[in-house]
Amino acid sequence: MCPHPPFVFGDAKLNSNYLYADGSDLHFNEERLKNQYIKAYSEQITYINQKLKAILNKLLSESKQKPIIILQADHGPRLLTKWDSPNESDQNESVSIFNAIYLPNHDIGLYEHITPVNTFRFIKQKYFKEKIDMLQDKSYYCVGNHRPYKSTQIPNER
Repeated sequence: MCPHPPFVFGDAKLNSNYLYADGSDLHFNEERLKNQYIKAYSEQITYINQKLKAILNKLLSESKQKPIIILQADHGPRLLTKWDSPNESDQNESVSIFNAIYLPNHDIGLYEHITPVNTFRFIKQKYFKEKIDMLQDKSYYCVGNHRPYKSTQIPNER
């Protein structure tokens, strides 16, 4: 779940009750709270990066054949999200995810703006010769944290 709130690793250990959510659920009415969220989120990223580096080094050095490795987030930080007001939210912040893909053969046509819907489709096509169509690389914004199935496409993304 890292780096989702609550922030519990490294120097960012939670010592208050208001960082259990993100976006407008936090009711940021003080700059101090925003700054604390940013600091805690950043420290979680630093912590998880250290752990991932060790895991990835072990995978790459000990695998009998070169692995395919996918590290993919489900959403961005959501600090600038107003759940019930997509027009007042930074929708691109929410969908700007970490999507790192290590492929044994780096020159096989992976493209820069691939979205999660196509990550495994691409790998199935290129490595396993499966006949699976790619979908349009679109991103959607869920309107309201309590209405996850009501979504709108993000216009002019990237």
